Amino acid sequence: MTPPSPTPLRVLAVDDDLFQIEIVREMLEACGVTDALFASDGTEALAILDDPATRPDVILSDIDMAGMDGIEFTRHLATREFAGGLAIMSGSAHRLRRTVAALIEERHLRFLGILEKPFTVDALRTVLESVATRQQENRAGATTRAPLPVVTPDEVRAGIAAGYVHLYYQPKIQLDTNRVVGVEALLRWCDPVRGIIPPLSVVPVAEDHGLIEELTYAVFRVAAAQQAAWQRAGHNLVVAVNISADDLLRYDLPDRLRTIVDETGANTGLLTLEVTEGRLMSNMASGMEVISRLRLMGFNFSVDDFGTGYSNQEKLRRLPFDEIKIDRSFVSGAIDNATLRAIVDSNIGLAHALGMSVVAEGAESEADCALLRSLACDEVQGFYYCRPVPSARLIAWKTEWEAAHVRD
Repeated sequence: MTPPSPTPLRVLAVDDDLFQIEIVREMLEACGVTDALFASDGTEALAILDDPATRPDVILSDIDMAGMDGIEFTRHLATREFAGGLAIMSGSAHRLRRTVAALIEERHLRFLGILEKPFTVDALRTVLESVATRQQENRAGATTRAPLPVVTPDEVRAGIAAGYVHLYYQPKIQLDTNRVVGVEALLRWCDPVRGIIPPLSVVPVAEDHGLIEELTYAVFRVAAAQQAAWQRAGHNLVVAVNISADDLLRYDLPDRLRTIVDETGANTGLLTLEVTEGRLMSNMASGMEVISRLRLMGFNFSVDDFGTGYSNQEKLRRLPFDEIKIDRSFVSGAIDNATLRAIVDSNIGLAHALGMSVVAEGAESEADCALLRSLACDEVQGFYYCRPVPSARLIAWKTEWEAAHVRD
């Protein structure tokens, strides 16, 4: 039998059960780990972590330990900004393990998963291989990943005037028919000299220098003109455009959008304004006036990234939204996670009870879509169907997709 090749990882296992430590020691050897350290509780583990000569790449920690338990241990890891991977090995109740997993992610630690006791060598090997793969990718990316281009406020101002604002479009699919019913418009900054520049180089500069309002109107103008062009060609696609919650506090917003609609010939009934839930306005009176006027003009409204903010049912009831978009962080993994599945199900039920439709973001597989269909989700958006594409490619993709997949 060929011995396992050495794994260049330093692994720290933390458990107050000496028998379990010996089992983990043997498993690590079977996985090819030649640099393993062991501690009986969080306090001992932190002493090892604080020594630069023994700082681990991976920590495997129990939850229930005498002395400093694994839950408190995660707090100290976060305080020290531990950059390695952390996996939980535990025989505690399922709900507690899930809660600790959520806590680890909330503390921005790199969570590798749960090893449910008793676990196998293969399960441990999978965890370690994921770390080794990530390290290889990071080393490769460090030499090839270019920094974000620097864009100055003057360049943003001039680019808006010169027409550097372009949009890509990601389709929204109606789950019960597979028809393409809408798109989300996504900013692309197209400099004729420097090429396509990521939005992350442009939007923060616009926000910091009082240019975000003009950038928003420029994006809306391009989206409105594209909606009108598609409608003239016989494609009644709903085009969604992101609007800052701060924009909804500007009393002149309805008049400015009306002017753009009139100039482009757009149909407000096929335009949706998406507002991120976490930024729903605190000044409800001003926001309600602006939204109400826009609704009178025929605009649709959507709550983006639903479930990640702090809005409540009363706020949703009082604001005339048509749609919620369930954030991808709840959709991804819901097929295997009863807690996420329950959250998605309850959000769909809440939206329908309030007379809203539901779009789920982040569908990456047919299994994801089958689950969402079973929960009566209305529409879905994700890379499984199509990545964002230029307007010139969108209709060709739509035609090909619907010819192969539409169910009447």
